[in-house]
Amino acid sequence: MPASARVSCILLALSLSFAAQAAGAAEDPRDKAAVTAVLQSVLENEKSGVEVPWSSSITGNAGTIEVLRTYFPTPERPCRDYVRSVVTPAGEKTTFQGSACRTGPENWALEAETLVTEKPNSAPGTVGKPKDAGKTVEKAPETAAKPDKPKPAKTTVEKAAPPRLDYSLPTSSAI
Repeated sequence: MPASARVSCILLALSLSFAAQAAGAAEDPRDKAAVTAVLQSVLENEKSGVEVPWSSSITGNAGTIEVLRTYFPTPERPCRDYVRSVVTPAGEKTTFQGSACRTGPENWALEAETLVTEKPNSAPGTVGKPKDAGKTVEKAPETAAKPDKPKPAKTTVEKAAPPRLDYSLPTSSAI
C-alpha cells in the first residue's frame, strides 16, 4: 500500500473516532480497523443503495455500510454520502451518516460524520436511500424493558435533492 493510501486510511480512522466521540456514541475503538477497511472499499467500489456488511471478530459488533449518493463538488473530485450502522452483541444499534471525498486512487477522506438520533411521534423507518429521505432510524429493541428510563428522542434526517443542471443550448436569438 502506498504511503498516501496509508495516510488516508489513518485519517479516515481518526475521523471516525472523533465523529463517534463528538456524537457521544459508545463505539468500540477496536472496531476501527474493520470499519475503515470496509468503508474505504465501499466508497471506492459500490453503487449507491447497496448495503455491505462488516463485522469485528474482536468485539462481536457488526453492521452495514451503504452509499446514499455520489456528487462532484468539483469535476475531478467525487464525494459520497453514506450511512453506517453498528450493532452490538446485546442488540444495541447506533447509526451514523457521513460524507467522504476521494483524495486519490482508492483513498477517501472523511468530510463529516454525525450520529443519527431518533425523533418522538414518528413512524418507524430507515435512513438511507434518497427515496427514504425524511424517515427515521429506530434503536434496536432492548432485551429487557425498563419502564423507569425515558425513551430516546428521534430526529428526522432530511436529504436535499441534488441540484438540477440545465444542458440546453442557447437559441439563435440569444447569441
